[in-house]
Amino acid sequence: MPYFYVIILVILVNIPFGYLRGNKKTYSFLWFLFIHLPVPIVMYIRKVFEVDLTWTFGPPYIAAYFSGQWLGKKILIHRTKIKILPQPDSDFEENE
Repeated sequence: MPYFYVIILVILVNIPFGYLRGNKKTYSFLWFLFIHLPVPIVMYIRKVFEVDLTWTFGPPYIAAYFSGQWLGKKILIHRTKIKILPQPDSDFEENE
């Protein structure tokens, strides 16, 4: 059962970081930072629940990590599309 809690917490921890990363230019410093900042947090969660990273738990754990990042970005896109938030200042270069 602790595996389930770890997976859920990993997703929840990564959603805000995916949200913050959502409008950053790919491979920029902030983009890199928002992907890697939650790593120590999720490692601590694993340690608290005494869950080892095994071959059976590894793939769902990694999938949960990236699912949280993906969900955060999708929330940002959805909120800006329906005008709940103003359009974020994007770091993307405009293609003319």
